[in-house]
Amino acid sequence: MNIPKLLLIKLFFAFFVVSCSSLPRSDLAVNADFILEGRIGIRGVDRATSASIRWVQSENNFDMVLWGPLGQGKTRLSGDTSLMTLRSASGDYFEGVVPDEILQRHLGISVPIDAFSVWVLGRPTIHPPAQGFERDESGDLIAFNQLGFNLAYSDFKVVEGQRLPHRIICSEGASQITILVNRWTLMLAQ
Repeated sequence: MNIPKLLLIKLFFAFFVVSCSSLPRSDLAVNADFILEGRIGIRGVDRATSASIRWVQSENNFDMVLWGPLGQGKTRLSGDTSLMTLRSASGDYFEGVVPDEILQRHLGISVPIDAFSVWVLGRPTIHPPAQGFERDESGDLIAFNQLGFNLAYSDFKVVEGQRLPHRIICSEGASQITILVNRWTLMLAQ
């Protein structure tokens, strides 16, 4: 009698493992590498702008290119969580130790770039704990707040087996960043 129970348990676990492995992963690693292409709108206290965006995130390093209609006004932001450079189409070059300060000074909004690279994937960072979680009927995380920012997500699509938001809104007071993703490319660890 013990042998059939043991066999049944083994079959159940084998079935469970095979079934679970065929389902898409519900959560990406916090530091997933990606390429995001789309449109970004930035509204600060005293200015608003919109642009096309191509954002390449590789581990802690990022390279963002923003440009207007017909490629005008191309701006490149690159660096990591401790050092960022900004190059404008007019040839201006700025380098700063604190990425948040460069963003505030030149784009009118300050957002923690290390957290933002996780937030665009539709997930909170590990620390500090996020609050105010809201999920839709599909179980997708559609809102939370963290580090004083409110995040809202919609228009989820499956990309390389992962459900990712295609509309991302990050706001703090009167400042807001809206990203409409046209295309995601994920570089998942194998």
